[in-house]
Amino acid sequence: MFESRGDLATENPRNSDNNVEIFLFDYAQRRIFQITDTKSVLKNPSAAPTFVNVRVEIGNTRPVISNDGRWLAFSSNATAAYPGDGTNPPIISTTNPGSFDGNSLNVFPSPLPSPNPTPTNTLTNDANLEMWLYEIPAYAPVASLSAGDELPLTVLSGGVFTQVTNSIPSQLPRAASTTTG
Repeated sequence: MFESRGDLATENPRNSDNNVEIFLFDYAQRRIFQITDTKSVLKNPSAAPTFVNVRVEIGNTRPVISNDGRWLAFSSNATAAYPGDGTNPPIISTTNPGSFDGNSLNVFPSPLPSPNPTPTNTLTNDANLEMWLYEIPAYAPVASLSAGDELPLTVLSGGVFTQVTNSIPSQLPRAASTTTG
């Protein structure tokens, strides 16, 4: 289990935008599976996802695996959920890091480039890193690996995501400038 910006999955590679994604190296199947698939919020969604075009970077970090090998835990800001703060109501989101496009007009309108330095983030209210759990799909039974039997291919990137935290932001995301990072 590791995080990487590379497009290196041996099964269904899909990280051409170089976001930080979570990968699982399965020794039994001798394959690398890309678990998360996220796209950052771009200033101009029709342009390439280069450093200067990213408004809010969506990332997945610090993966760990449970002792029994059934669960992955990691942090990600790939959600449009918001817990509410007494003034603003909660936003319930069905998005997850398995397939999250910060520019998708079907989820939330994407902010457009503007000469105004004030951020117009309509995607998320915070861009906080939240905790996620991922349940690895079960393997099919195998007669005997010690006898040389092969595992039938199990696509490990087809599991279920569960958002564990949904915290209130300390401040809204804002673009970096020459004086702030």
